[in-house]
Amino acid sequence: KAAAWLDFALLCFWGVSFILSLYAVGDAINRPISAVVWGFVVPFLIWNYLMGLTAFLQHTHPLVPWFRSREEARANRSQAELTILVQYPAWYDILSHNIMQHQAHHINPSIPWFRLKAAQRQLAGLLGGKAIVESMGLKYLIRLTRTCQLYDYDHNSWLSFAGYSTTVSEPLREESIRLEASL
Repeated sequence: KAAAWLDFALLCFWGVSFILSLYAVGDAINRPISAVVWGFVVPFLIWNYLMGLTAFLQHTHPLVPWFRSREEARANRSQAELTILVQYPAWYDILSHNIMQHQAHHINPSIPWFRLKAAQRQLAGLLGGKAIVESMGLKYLIRLTRTCQLYDYDHNSWLSFAGYSTTVSEPLREESIRLEASL
């Protein structure tokens, strides 16, 4: 669409302008490459690492199945059951604009960041025992990365890189089985 191309062009213009500005500032102190590396490359790499980790933590858990299609996922689980509430210290929630209050965001993406925590508490009450809640820590991260390495869509379970099942497969709901058979 034309609007998307215009947005993309403006983003490219801004990005190139920003990098050239960093280069110019760095040139004034005889370190143009260093200014670009520390002003753009390093922050960009950190951002990508943190967002990749965030997406991994929000959608990967031994109790959360993955699906081949959105239709199959919708027939099998609610949006809140397909995401994990990973609890961080309050300072991180403030710093990240409550990005880890992800179940509420999945239910309604239009909830503003400053209302996500309250929405998450209300959703947790409605979900009861169906909400998957974990506390972020090194032990949890190690356990998660050991358990959820590959996903076997045919058997609906997580595998190790060696191909051994690391979780007990959970049967799909009947609607999902019918949907998969029709594909």
